[in-house]
Amino acid sequence: MKSIVFNGLTKAFGNRTVVQDLSFTAEPGRVTGFLGPNGAGKTTSLRVLLGLERATAGTATFGGSHYAAMPTPARNVGAVLEESRLHPGRTGRSHLRIHAVSGGIGRERVEEVLGQTGLADVAHRRVKSYSQGMAKRLAIATALLGDPEVLILDEPTNGLDPFGVRWLRDEMRKWANEGRVVLVSSHLLAEMELIVDDVVIIAAGRLLEKADVATLRGADGTSLEDVFIKLAGGGAGIR
Repeated sequence: MKSIVFNGLTKAFGNRTVVQDLSFTAEPGRVTGFLGPNGAGKTTSLRVLLGLERATAGTATFGGSHYAAMPTPARNVGAVLEESRLHPGRTGRSHLRIHAVSGGIGRERVEEVLGQTGLADVAHRRVKSYSQGMAKRLAIATALLGDPEVLILDEPTNGLDPFGVRWLRDEMRKWANEGRVVLVSSHLLAEMELIVDDVVIIAAGRLLEKADVATLRGADGTSLEDVFIKLAGGGAGIR
């Protein structure tokens, strides 16, 4: 099982540096929370990791392997980015079948992930009729198609109702218990405190802290939110 490794990652757009010298590792068997306010550089970092942006300096790899170099990336890495797009005219089932074919994945896996994500009863409906929560579940089902050993989720609870949030929390814990790498980015600190094992906190593109959550909270059990506010100086990194 390969870890996710950020090593001195820097990403700039023109004269604006969005991520600067970011280094951390997300290990197998653990849920790593990649936390920070909106505009902190989380999504940009993940886009570089997934080969959607080119690093200005440093690297973001899977145990030293770049995403683009993987022969069958869908079988190794499943990702849900916040800006994931779904074709409104396709049914949920046809969306998954198309992705299965492109990823070299057997058709039977489509029905498995539909059941796993609770979408079996609405798989025949067109995506344009889906609620936000259903669309998010479909994006997660797409990430799960290849039964990957690494799962990357960017703001995964957006659009989910309380039942969906609880379901996803339980799924992330199950994935980690199976030995997978689970990296989840969010600015919802209270929710992340319920699930993450390790925490990476960034603001304004810079690493503020990386530690296991118990160490970060300390003996007095300080909330993750309070730790973050103290580290971020009450608003650093908000753009």
